[in-house]
Amino acid sequence: MADNNKRRAKLKELTDTIKANDLKVKAIFDGADKAGRTETSDEISEVNRIKSETDGLAQEAAELKSMLGIQIEISAREKASSEISNGHGHGEGQEIMAATMGRIKSLGNVFMDNSELKAWLSKFEGGNVPGKGKKIDSPVVEVKSFLKTLVTGASGEDVSAISTSGGALVFPDFKPIVDQFYQRPLTVRDLITIGDTSGDTVEYVRITGVTNQAGMVAEAANTTDGDASGRKPESAMAFERVAENVKTLAHWIPVTNRALADAGQLRTYIDNFLLYGIQEELEDQILQGNGSGENFTGIFNTSGINFQSFSTDALKTARKARTLVSLYGRTQPTAFLMHPLDWEAIDLSVDSNNRYYFGGPTAMGQKTLWGLPVVESEGCTQGEALVGNFKSAILWDRQQSQISMSNSHNDFFTRNLVAVLGEMRAAFGVIRAKAFCQFETVSGGS
Repeated sequence: MADNNKRRAKLKELTDTIKANDLKVKAIFDGADKAGRTETSDEISEVNRIKSETDGLAQEAAELKSMLGIQIEISAREKASSEISNGHGHGEGQEIMAATMGRIKSLGNVFMDNSELKAWLSKFEGGNVPGKGKKIDSPVVEVKSFLKTLVTGASGEDVSAISTSGGALVFPDFKPIVDQFYQRPLTVRDLITIGDTSGDTVEYVRITGVTNQAGMVAEAANTTDGDASGRKPESAMAFERVAENVKTLAHWIPVTNRALADAGQLRTYIDNFLLYGIQEELEDQILQGNGSGENFTGIFNTSGINFQSFSTDALKTARKARTLVSLYGRTQPTAFLMHPLDWEAIDLSVDSNNRYYFGGPTAMGQKTLWGLPVVESEGCTQGEALVGNFKSAILWDRQQSQISMSNSHNDFFTRNLVAVLGEMRAAFGVIRAKAFCQFETVSGGS
C-alpha cells in the first residue's frame, strides 16, 4: 500500500509538471501573437526544450500508470487467494474457491445462473421468452476477467487439467509495451499556422502579381483634357481565388475483444499508434502531397515557390535560397527544413584546416544556419531542403484526430473482433508561394 501511495504521489507530480510546461509553451505563443510577430530563435529553442522534457515526463507517467494498474490487479488476486485459504471467501473470492474445488462452471452455466438474467426471465410466463413480437434485449452478463482462464483452461472436474502448470491462481507475468520503434520525430506541424474550419471547403485569395508604379508627381500645368502633367501613375495587383477541400486521413487495426479486456493498457498503445500514424502521414502530406485525388498539395509541390539550384556547396546554396525568400517572398524566413542526413553533412563540414564550421562534437545549443533555426524532418527528400516563412502555410482542422471502435465491420461481431479506427479531417494550403524556397543540398538534388 505504501508503494502504491508513493507511485500515486509521483504520478501527480509528473502530471502537474506536464500541465505547467504546457502553460509555459502557451505563454510563449500567446506573447508572440499579442506582439504581432513570429517566435524568436530563443523562443523556438525554449519551446523545443520544454517539448522534449514534456515528452519524457509523459512517457514516465504512462509507465507509472501502467505499474499502478498491475499492482492493483496483483493485490486483488492476493486478497482472493487469502479468502480461499481461510475458507470464508465471499463474492468474487467465493467464485474462485468454487472453481478451484472442482465445481467449475461452463460459460453457459455462468450466464444462466446470473441473478440479473433470472430476474429478467421471471417477467415471462414460465421463464420462456416469446419468439415473436417486438425486439427484446436481455441484460448483459459480465464474466469476471479472472474466470476466463477457469472457463477455457479447465477440463471436466479435474482442477489439475487447468492449462497453466501452477493452477488457476498463477498468472502470466505481463510487461508493458514501451518500445515504440516505429515512431520518428514529427516537427513540421509546430512550424506552420494552425487554424480551423466548419466547412468542407476553404477559400482564400492569393496575390499572384504586383505592379508598383508609385512615383513623384509634378503639379498640373493646365486643365486641358488629355494633358499628362499632374497625372498620377496607376499600379496593379493580380489575384487568384484558391479553394482547398477538406481531406480525410485515417487508418484502423483489428483487435480481439479478449485482448482489449485482458490488457486494458493495450488500448492506450492502440490509440498512440493510430494517432501517431495519422500525424506522420499529415507531415508527409504537408511537405510532399502531390495534389491528386485525396492528397494535399504539399509545400514542395506548390506552384510558384522559389527554387535555388546547387551552387558551390550546401552552405552557399542555403544562403542564396534565404535571399530569394526575402527578395521575392517579401517576408522574413522563419526556419530551414531538411532531411536529417543533409543536416548531418552540413554539421560535419570543415574548413581547409579541418576545423568544424559549426563547433564540432562539443558544440551545444540550438541548431542554426545563417541565423535561422534548423528543423530536421524525414518528410523531406534527401538532397532537397526548404527555407521559408512557415507561417504562410496553414492547416485548417475540420475534425481533429479521434479514435472510435466498432464490431460492425464484416463479420467482426460473430468473431469477437473490434475495428479500432483513427481519423482526422483537415485542409491545407500555402497562402504565399514565394515565401518558400526549395534548394538542393547536393549537386543534382535528390
